Amino acid sequence: MNKIDLKIKKEFRSANQKYFKYIDIAWVVLGTFMLFDDDKMGWFYLGLGLIHYLFHSSINNEIHASIHNGVFKKNTWFASKTDLKKAKYVKKFAGDVTFVFSNKETRIETQTLEEESIELLDQFINENEIPCEVIPIR
Repeated sequence: MNKIDLKIKKEFRSANQKYFKYIDIAWVVLGTFMLFDDDKMGWFYLGLGLIHYLFHSSINNEIHASIHNGVFKKNTWFASKTDLKKAKYVKKFAGDVTFVFSNKETRIETQTLEEESIELLDQFINENEIPCEVIPIR
């Protein structure tokens, strides 16, 4: 398996988009009012609103993260990359999958993921023979 896209359920996609649209509108309205008041900072707020809109419209909100050749990367601009093949073991607890390394842990919240993506993640764990520890809920 070369590339796995972990997709978000539909009910979780729209919540973030609505928030970012409201923030964009607030920056543009604030900048417009400041320009009518002959304030030079209005251009700053208009630019901030435009940059904020472009920043968040360029991110694909259907995909939570991707695993490409064993390297995990969240779908954000400045996300770090983690090689999941180097994990010591995997903890599964309460719907979360945590890859445990010698110096850190990488957690994937599967409650917001589609069922197909969860199956692909389990298939990735089995293919790379990463030991799995399932912690029961008491």
